[in-house]
Amino acid sequence: LHRLIRRQRQMCIRDSDNMHISADVDVAVYPGMMNKATGTLGASIGNGNVRFYAGGIINKYSFYGGLIRQLGVQGSVTYQISAPLSFTAFASYYGRNAMPMMPCGSPMPPSMLGYYDVSRFGGYVNYKVSEHFGILVGGQAVERHGPRNYYEVEPIATPYVNIGSGKKKVGIGLPVGQITVSYTHLRAHETC
Repeated sequence: LHRLIRRQRQMCIRDSDNMHISADVDVAVYPGMMNKATGTLGASIGNGNVRFYAGGIINKYSFYGGLIRQLGVQGSVTYQISAPLSFTAFASYYGRNAMPMMPCGSPMPPSMLGYYDVSRFGGYVNYKVSEHFGILVGGQAVERHGPRNYYEVEPIATPYVNIGSGKKKVGIGLPVGQITVSYTHLRAHETC
């Protein structure tokens, strides 16, 4: 396991109760291995029980002797079934990603490959047990790199805890099983 040092900045412009424009910059430092800087810009529009999100992503991976840039798009649609229950379908796409290569021409090592973003799509149900506790349950298809790229299906089972309130609210997800998508990534479409 690698120690992670993370810095994050977020900006949210609320045009109305139904529309939000957000920008986010996240820098993750994996000492001795690489740095990953991610920037997103997106818009969220709600109408009644339905909320749509669309945005762009840029990732920059810097490491000894090289730099890789990656562009992508992401989107989601969420339907609020009842007060504690909602369903979200989501997707992120990075184009026809070839196996990421190091500047020397060799493939990216497995220790770094796990942090390289891939295309994925899926859906989950969000059940809020209370204001502070909930669980995400669903599934996703995740792109895998290798001699030929393919998609592999994974479950999503993430209990979470929300601490604080208002602008000082923090969400902590606890992925269960072989889950490579983060709680923050799953809930990126939600309002600021």
